[in-house]
Amino acid sequence: IQVLFEDDHVIVFNKPAFMNTHPNDETDKSTLLQAAQFYLHSKGEKVEVRHVHRLDKDTTGAILFAKHALAGAILDRMLEKHELKRTYLAIVQGHLKKKKGTIQEPIGRDRHHATRRRVSSTGQEAITHYQLIKEENSFSYVKCWLETGRTHQIRVHFSHIGHPLLGDMLYGGKPLFDRQALHAAKLEFAHPITGEEIVCYAPFI
Repeated sequence: IQVLFEDDHVIVFNKPAFMNTHPNDETDKSTLLQAAQFYLHSKGEKVEVRHVHRLDKDTTGAILFAKHALAGAILDRMLEKHELKRTYLAIVQGHLKKKKGTIQEPIGRDRHHATRRRVSSTGQEAITHYQLIKEENSFSYVKCWLETGRTHQIRVHFSHIGHPLLGDMLYGGKPLFDRQALHAAKLEFAHPITGEEIVCYAPFI
């Protein structure tokens, strides 16, 4: 795992694909949380880290962990107030009608599928801003910013408007990749203790 930023209070990793953020059950032994714990313990830091936000198993990129309870509580509050800015890069099918826009559709569980989410009038508020970067063949490269952090939000929203992510077969994407084409490329936040503005860029790995 690649460290993007670290001090005594927080640590930011660049998560690889096909790795859960945290264990879903006791048999899940190869998660980013466990790798983070091992990394810190191997340096002699006897701390119990916890993730502040999550990324889907197949989504790569920057993810923030707190090293102690105070930093975690402050960052949780910042997350609730939408003060952690996360920028994603995605490749979607087709060409977008608007080069820049906002998808504001509530997201809830799909009653017919255990892991899938869907746009639902009874779901939670979800807001995704996007900007077209470039078009190539029948695909579009887009940059996305989240105001909310719903499960599968970018995937659900782009599928809903008819432009599912490449590789995202759960939401109608073509299987051109072995996972959805989504990367958390940039994370910006005010340091929970010092207030310093931290900006982390996550390269593709």
